Amino acid sequence: MPEPDVLRAFGQALKYHRQASSLSQEALAELCGLHRTYVGSIERGERNLGLLNIFAICDALCVSPEAIFRTTDLFLNQKGVRSDDSLRKDDPNTSQREV
Repeated sequence: MPEPDVLRAFGQALKYHRQASSLSQEALAELCGLHRTYVGSIERGERNLGLLNIFAICDALCVSPEAIFRTTDLFLNQKGVRSDDSLRKDDPNTSQREV
């Protein structure tokens, strides 16, 4: 799997969990002690995070690192990265109005 795909999938997973927590990028950044533009660049797949930042983000979102990585894996497929819309469509916790 090409590295950019993994970074983009991780960014989409982060965005997915952030939106599920009803947090803006700025609010998440403040909670985990990161800059808001850094959070945006993570979500766009432009950053390769260190372990401490991953744990800080997970703590701020009240999700386990395992949950973030499982969601990342859901966004990955053999052709690259799935769209956010396709994952939300498959999520039984998301109503069709949110899609």
